[in-house]
Amino acid sequence: MKFFILISLFICSLNSMANINPRVYPVRCDGSELISNVNTILYDFSFNSECLKALSESRVSYGHFCDGDRLIRPNGDFFHEFNWSSGCQKALNNLRASRHGLFCDDKEMYQIHIGYLTSHSFESYCLEALNEALSFNGFFCRDGQMFDYLGNFYRDYSFRSSCKKALQELTFER
Repeated sequence: MKFFILISLFICSLNSMANINPRVYPVRCDGSELISNVNTILYDFSFNSECLKALSESRVSYGHFCDGDRLIRPNGDFFHEFNWSSGCQKALNNLRASRHGLFCDDKEMYQIHIGYLTSHSFESYCLEALNEALSFNGFFCRDGQMFDYLGNFYRDYSFRSSCKKALQELTFER
């Protein structure tokens, strides 16, 4: 009886491994359709030129691309909508520079795999936090609070300057 249970478990594990989807990403355009590495249609644009632009964006943005004001994931799924198409382009530039998948939409910070992380007082503070995350191994300050690139809260400081000083000390401790 135990033998049959073991065989059943083994067969189930083989079936589940066979259903694992490979990583899907854009590789070419067929007219206005963006085609994936597994030869499926990822996204359908209105014009051929939009598809070609998205394909070139995806090659330098870890597979992500814009359709006007919409940020699209490598698998063709919608991720975030901006107020303006320039916001999407800025986000792609943020993603290219970030090792941690962070970008800003106005004063809100997002992580590409998680979504919304924090809201800052001003857009300039959000961009400053992106630079901190890049410089300090994924850690950044929002006002007087320290977070990591996954949005985990670490410590509350009295002042913004105290948090920034702690970031620098954290870097030197490692």
